[in-house]
Amino acid sequence: MIALTEKEEKEFRIAKVCKICLLSFEENEYHCHIAGKYKQCICFKSNFEINNLSFVPFFFHNLSYDSHFIIRELGFDDKNIHVIPNFSEKYISFSKEVAPIFSIKFFDTFRFMASSLSGLAENLLEDKSRFKET
Repeated sequence: MIALTEKEEKEFRIAKVCKICLLSFEENEYHCHIAGKYKQCICFKSNFEINNLSFVPFFFHNLSYDSHFIIRELGFDDKNIHVIPNFSEKYISFSKEVAPIFSIKFFDTFRFMASSLSGLAENLLEDKSRFKET
């Protein structure tokens, strides 16, 4: 977790009630598990519920090419597949329910950014060290 500011440290030390469930607690925290930044003082149970994702996203550029193969493989059981079509053969997004409260979602980034990946990469700044995930 990223170090707290003086204001955040003071708030953290004096907090005795969870801001989400309003129950008192002995130990408190809340940080984003992706960015590692401190957010607010809440109990461990509320922190877990906030940070527990209900889906995993998968991003494809020009998903329409591979979507038919993926959907066919996802249809092996009786769980629902939800589709957002662009038109009959091309999809913007689709998702598959894996468990009652968990799903996997597939997104076609080409539907939002209609350019080639090389063209999009050229639009990045010269200082590519700022983009750790690219």
